[in-house]
Amino acid sequence: MKTSKLFSVVAIALLSLSLSSCVKKDFDAPPSTNVDPAITPNRTIAQLKTLADTAGTIRRIDEDLIISGVINSDDRSGNIYKTIIFQDATAGILINVDINNFYGLYPKGRKIFVKCQGLYIAYVKGVVQLGVLDNSGTQPALGRVPQALIDLHILRGVWGQPVATKVIALDSITNYNRAYENMLLTVNNVQFKQSALGLT
Repeated sequence: MKTSKLFSVVAIALLSLSLSSCVKKDFDAPPSTNVDPAITPNRTIAQLKTLADTAGTIRRIDEDLIISGVINSDDRSGNIYKTIIFQDATAGILINVDINNFYGLYPKGRKIFVKCQGLYIAYVKGVVQLGVLDNSGTQPALGRVPQALIDLHILRGVWGQPVATKVIALDSITNYNRAYENMLLTVNNVQFKQSALGLT
């Protein structure tokens, strides 16, 4: 009899203890990833592009140069391949990266900061690009930043940023203004002949 009473008291005590431990606690929310890193750009994209040699020389960036911009297109549609294209108010540029399907981390509208020191800059097919030195061929070439090094050079900032479109006149395109490379542009009041539809 005494044993069953003792068992009942112990059971009630354990039940009370377990119920009292079911108190809702406030947990810390995980830190937001929708923030800019603690880094300050010290060059505009237009300033950085002046380092590229029009003769096609691949130049190493040895200075501690940092640029920033908003990604204006990504590889979700399948039209962009292993290049992150971004722009600031002054110009646009692309950086060659050795990753596929990067739109999850680097979607259109995300701000990024690029630490350029150690990267290379060059005109490739007439367009200024960033990358690494590729010595695998018969001559040095501008290669893609390996996946292991991407986070060292490209820092992700806030996403959902509007991509500013620059409104230009049609003759600015026909006269080919290099300042508009890799930028999102708007051309108003343009008409095309029926025979020109579908052509490049």
